[in-house]
Amino acid sequence: MAVIKAISRELPLKHSYIQEAEQNLDDEIEKLIDGDDASYETLLLIGSSTPGEQRVQFAEKRRFDQVFIGIERKSKVGKLLFGSTAQYVILKAPCLVVTVREEDTD
Repeated sequence: MAVIKAISRELPLKHSYIQEAEQNLDDEIEKLIDGDDASYETLLLIGSSTPGEQRVQFAEKRRFDQVFIGIERKSKVGKLLFGSTAQYVILKAPCLVVTVREEDTD
């Protein structure tokens, strides 16, 4: 399993920012798997294209069978809203896309 975070950039990023983003990604995944013996790799994609474009291009290069993308936004009437990254991946990915939303805590 590959866990991907994509950062769009116009200007060069400081090395410390990249290291911090990588560490934050690793920390987030460790919390999610919570001690499970899951095999994964974390990848930080940095490029001039949008995060959605980077994810789709990566899925094409790696020939992914499916992509899971997290969604968490809801409208005031409770309908799910997709951010621009999720929407782009859902519409453009070369494979099955599964959306996953956080559990309601209400």
